Amino acid sequence: FKYIKEKKLLLSLLKSKNIINIATSKKQLLVLKKIYGLRNSHLIGNFIFLLDEKVKFKKRVRKNFKVIFFSSIVERKGIFDFIELSKKFLKENNINFYIYGNDCTADMLKTLKSLKTNKIITNYKLNIYGKTKKQIFMNNDILIFPSKHDSETTPLVLDECINYGIVPIAYNIGDTKSQIGQLGLIVNSFKHLNQKLLDITSDYKKTKGKLIRYKKVKLLEKKVLLKQLDSFFSENNYTN
Repeated sequence: FKYIKEKKLLLSLLKSKNIINIATSKKQLLVLKKIYGLRNSHLIGNFIFLLDEKVKFKKRVRKNFKVIFFSSIVERKGIFDFIELSKKFLKENNINFYIYGNDCTADMLKTLKSLKTNKIITNYKLNIYGKTKKQIFMNNDILIFPSKHDSETTPLVLDECINYGIVPIAYNIGDTKSQIGQLGLIVNSFKHLNQKLLDITSDYKKTKGKLIRYKKVKLLEKKVLLKQLDSFFSENNYTN
């Protein structure tokens, strides 16, 4: 919404009683109502996209952890912090780093190739969608989301992690705290990020167990929310 501040005609249209504005976090809902005056705004948390799929959770002895970046491969999304993190853990034989995403410039692609050649990251892959995306989440262990993007709210990628059982660690930006703060997976600095990754890899089984239990709670909330939505649209005579 920060991009439409000067587009008065569009903002006026959004204030129409025939338009429903959806916020994906409490923080965003507050902005829509108080700053933009969009009274017909309602909260629908991102977890509505969680799927009732079983995640295989096997007890494992020591393993190599696969740590990934999955976002636009640009500075505002924290790619350079991820690269720096991978360099910090270069001597850790049980942690491997992977980069997935889009919006990759020619210069950044050269950087990724160099990082792979020098074994700072294990691999990278661009422009991932559909079944391939799901497979990546199912086959990896930890996601680092070091975004510094001013317009972050509740990033869908964090809910995708919850959905497929990959442990997400994120910077405290937007409303990421409302998504995974209860799991203790929010960090406030790069130094904190380093320590959190060490903590997670030393007790991964416990953290993943908490994540899967958290998903079950969110799925129950989703069922309640869907009923509320059905009632809302019925009362207001809205149709799909």
